[in-house]
Amino acid sequence: MALPVRVRAPHGLAGHVVHGEDAARLEGAIPQLERGERAPLVAGLRQRVHDHAGHRGRPYDRPVGAGVHETSIVSPEAVVGVGVTIEPFCLIRECTIGTGALIRSHSVIYADVEIGERFECGHHVKIREGSRIGKGVRVGTDCDLQGLLTIGDYARLHSGVFVPQHTIIEELVWIFPRAVLLNDPHPPSDTCTEGPTIRRTAVIGAAATIFPAVEVGEGALVAAGSVVREDVPAHTVVAGVPARVVGQTSDVECHHGRLESVYPWWSHFRRGYPEGVLPPVE
Repeated sequence: MALPVRVRAPHGLAGHVVHGEDAARLEGAIPQLERGERAPLVAGLRQRVHDHAGHRGRPYDRPVGAGVHETSIVSPEAVVGVGVTIEPFCLIRECTIGTGALIRSHSVIYADVEIGERFECGHHVKIREGSRIGKGVRVGTDCDLQGLLTIGDYARLHSGVFVPQHTIIEELVWIFPRAVLLNDPHPPSDTCTEGPTIRRTAVIGAAATIFPAVEVGEGALVAAGSVVREDVPAHTVVAGVPARVVGQTSDVECHHGRLESVYPWWSHFRRGYPEGVLPPVE
């Protein structure tokens, strides 16, 4: 039996309860909405119908209760996948959000953004035009993604990370709180901007600053608070202001003696990743 859906929408429908199979007829109301009109509940209704009908028996994390909160604004031209949850006071423009995503409150996603499945963001996140974000990515509270950038599958950005235009962050990268990536070698300029490239599995420590056009190599580690002005070779550790190579990631030791090997990090940390995503432990 289809679960009931509560409707809050224009044209006298507010407050009515209908069943999923009957609710589908209300999708015809969507073209009547003006762009930006506060009527996510028609889109939200459609979302919830899909949730109840499409998720049954399928292995999704958020099959129940997914939908658009009534205080959020979702463009009628947005493409929102099955099982997406959009929390209160969000603004979602003409973008694409993959299945099972979680958009927490007060976040803004601009037009021409493409987000893969299982995306998750914290509160007050801003994602500007032209961003391309892979599947399984997590972006922390107060992150500012300035658009025209690429973030690879299963990358992790902690709270307060700033990512400028023309930046490439590859898959399985970790960027810790308040790191700042830059793209302008002589600000202000529109001519020479080029963001950093962070190669797969690299780790950027908290409050680090990465200069424009710098490449951080695969599996490299940038120590917290470092200012990185030059390219970082793969699998090396850099630290300081300005940052200098101080060793290899394979030489990093656990201060508490609890880990036999600290890097590569996936040798001891695999929480939150689906089976088969991380490299095998050697």
